[in-house]
Amino acid sequence: MNYIFIVVFWILLIKSFFDGGKGLIKLLFFVMPFGSFAVIPPELTGGTTILAGPIVAMFFVFSQLISINGLNVSVAALSNIKALLLLFLFWLVALLVTLFLPGVFNKEVLIVPVNLKEAYSVELLGYSVQNITQFLYLTISILTVFSIVIYLRCYENYLMLIKAVCSGSVVLIITGFLDLVLNNIGLEYFLDPLRTAEYSLLANSYVGDIKRVVGVMPEASSFGSLCISFMVVLYFFRRCLKQSFLRDLYIPILIVLLLLFVVLSTSSAAYVGLFVFVATCLAEWIFRYFFLNKQDFLRRSVKKEFNVAFFMVFCFVLLFLMVPDLFDVVLVLFNEMVFNKMQTSSFDERSMWSMVSLQALYDTYMLGVGLGGTRASSSIVALFSNVGLFGGVIYLLFILKSYMLPVYDSYLRLFVWSARWSAIPILAVGALVSTTANFGLFLAVLWGIITAGISHTYLLKYRY
Repeated sequence: MNYIFIVVFWILLIKSFFDGGKGLIKLLFFVMPFGSFAVIPPELTGGTTILAGPIVAMFFVFSQLISINGLNVSVAALSNIKALLLLFLFWLVALLVTLFLPGVFNKEVLIVPVNLKEAYSVELLGYSVQNITQFLYLTISILTVFSIVIYLRCYENYLMLIKAVCSGSVVLIITGFLDLVLNNIGLEYFLDPLRTAEYSLLANSYVGDIKRVVGVMPEASSFGSLCISFMVVLYFFRRCLKQSFLRDLYIPILIVLLLLFVVLSTSSAAYVGLFVFVATCLAEWIFRYFFLNKQDFLRRSVKKEFNVAFFMVFCFVLLFLMVPDLFDVVLVLFNEMVFNKMQTSSFDERSMWSMVSLQALYDTYMLGVGLGGTRASSSIVALFSNVGLFGGVIYLLFILKSYMLPVYDSYLRLFVWSARWSAIPILAVGALVSTTANFGLFLAVLWGIITAGISHTYLLKYRY
């Protein structure tokens, strides 16, 4: 049965490729919720799981590089420190560290293997297939940033990105709904053809008597984290649209449904991400209201948004006071997955990963163990332990540059503003649950939007 879905995927991919960048960008977000679906049978790849997201991203990269002036845009952005030079240097450091340091420190440093088979297993550093796969994944993410910059030479493509995120959100909600309903009626095996990844899957885990919703992702934390990513992007980017059914009704409904599935995922990282999201919204409101000129178009609807949020919080508190039993299940979940998290074996396991990885960084004199060299429980720890202090600092400088440089195009300023605020909760969730140094395709799109906006004046001569 799973071969049918594989064939369908490849048909959609080929069709989207001939539709150009617009078709591929829509398909990219469409396949993101299928994080446990191998699009090439693992028995044909020696047990390596190849997911749909990286494959679609590779086709998207190729489609942009062969487009008119695509390669010229990439080279122009690559050579400019205000654009993508820092990201290229980060990739170059990651390449050198991954090529040489597992051999230099061979059998001298303890690491946690990325393809973990037992919870607390450690082994000595050496070359492995994970060095290749993790380097390829990071390369695809970085090339996706380049390709988004190429793709966004056209103003209309910014709006296409928002519509693609909406489509991906619908798919994520549907997969979560199917996981929830099919499990309750005893037909959970219907999703098995979409759960063909070779790595460990936790599709049927529980918190007490409550089934953790995972959709078609490997585990609840990855599902909840993806819900957070889609939710924050929809929230901040919706104001880039003119008043319409899409902005004023469709997207708010999607945000509410995604919020529901964040709760049902029972993921502690997603709950913390939700808290960061709320704090980010509040900070953005304060910044827009107090620090921007009254005539600045970014202040548009700030009072309306605050009033709506205040009304929703008021209704929530009132409902809680009137019917407190209605929230018993939610309170139990928050208490179990956030406040009691430090008492769980999962917390001990993940803490061990990070401690071993940090020790590996120290044992390699801050040079790192190479991409795929060790598993951590935080994107920050994974970044520095994998590519070393030098590589990690270069990537952090790229992020700092993305937030500090101005945008001169008034139309693009709103998109860059939205991308900058959207990245904060996603980075926070990654800092809690990500096991590798790869920042992923979602952040790749956001970094691409920011870089395209910053670099717009340099790349005008390469427009369509």
